[in-house]
Amino acid sequence: MNDIKRKSTLVHQALLNFWNFRGLTIEGKFNKFSQQDSVLATAFDSLFAKLIRFSNNVLDPMRHRIRHAIGLDGAIFQAMPNLLTFLQQGCTEDLTPIFGGIMSSRFEHKLCRLISAISSEDHPLILFLDDLQWADQTSLELLWMIMLDPSITHFGLLGCYRDNEVDQYHPMMKMLQLIKDQGINLTSIHVGPIERESVNDLLSDAVSLPPSLVRPLASVVYQKAGGVILFVVRFLKSLKEDRLLYFCMTSRRWKWDLAKIKSKQVSEDVVRHTTLQMALLPAPIKKGLMNAACLGSSFDATVLNMAIDDDEFEVNSFLETCKDGGFIEEWSHEIDEYRWTHDQIQQAACKYIATIISLTHSYLSHFNHFFLAQDDLIPQEQRDIFHFYLGLKLSKKTRIAQKDVLFLILDNINHGIQFVVDPEDRIQFAHLNLQGMFTRTFNYS
Repeated sequence: MNDIKRKSTLVHQALLNFWNFRGLTIEGKFNKFSQQDSVLATAFDSLFAKLIRFSNNVLDPMRHRIRHAIGLDGAIFQAMPNLLTFLQQGCTEDLTPIFGGIMSSRFEHKLCRLISAISSEDHPLILFLDDLQWADQTSLELLWMIMLDPSITHFGLLGCYRDNEVDQYHPMMKMLQLIKDQGINLTSIHVGPIERESVNDLLSDAVSLPPSLVRPLASVVYQKAGGVILFVVRFLKSLKEDRLLYFCMTSRRWKWDLAKIKSKQVSEDVVRHTTLQMALLPAPIKKGLMNAACLGSSFDATVLNMAIDDDEFEVNSFLETCKDGGFIEEWSHEIDEYRWTHDQIQQAACKYIATIISLTHSYLSHFNHFFLAQDDLIPQEQRDIFHFYLGLKLSKKTRIAQKDVLFLILDNINHGIQFVVDPEDRIQFAHLNLQGMFTRTFNYS
């Protein structure tokens, strides 16, 4: 699938009932700063985190196939700690991982064997990867290996990308062509903006009026929102909040002020539109959005609370406000994890700031107490400093041994590593990156 207009939403809706047919889904999302191999490893590790909650006996055949396929190779267990926990359930034999050897090539081979062991007629597997246009070369080569592996059956790969950000020479497009050249059938679905008539049907259902009566309003809404369904809904909410769309008790029907709606200023740029919505939020919510954006395409509420480091910050209130505003949505209720409703909303939150950042750490003494004015877009250098400061805070408040947290810390710290001038400090961060390299089966770049 290859368009910007809520492509992932279509996939999520299509996979909604896949679990009811004993199917398994794995989801990963690339971004501009994705670590090499990290997206695939994290996606598979999340699957095993879910499977751990199942009855031991139900998935014993899968456990047996996985143990037979990958053995006790420590390389893949380093990348997927939940896999080891999953295999140890109901198992009496020793499952101590064996470490050593060359990690990268072994990891790629073992991952193919792992997929072959997971997917079966009883439990078909779908791997969904979003924003493939940002996938690193190593991940693309690994996907090529997976698609061409004859031992992998009952497996499907769904990928989303933005066709306006790639051309025929893009690494991802070259990978897809190589797969086609091997006789693998690929289906491409272009997801365009919602049609004008669909917006009209949506409005007709929402206000319980005939389609002919709402057509003038639907035309304006379609034009203002650019056909992006997410922003169609957000724009309708704003009309209600501004009393431009209201329920009249006298006539007992919905009414609207079409002239004022036409003059309502809404930028065609969805990022700018979201930023304008953020400008109306209280300062603590803006601060929370900015910190959450630095934690990635999804984030843990507990880690976010530690990142904010403010006794007055109410994380539950923040989450509810952002869910109601359409900025984030709940991803996993079991582990209190949330994700952005659109990656461009995350990008807008990462650029927008309306607070004073005080950097008092000795590493950043020459950047102490710098100020960013309200409504400013953070220059790249200052964004890097903020990432670095966030990584430092998390490193002081969490256990580095936690693998997911370790890479989150490294991802943020390495944004501003160029600002560390003290040799001893640089050695300290070099050791931290070395720890990350040996913790997972890929190199940190």
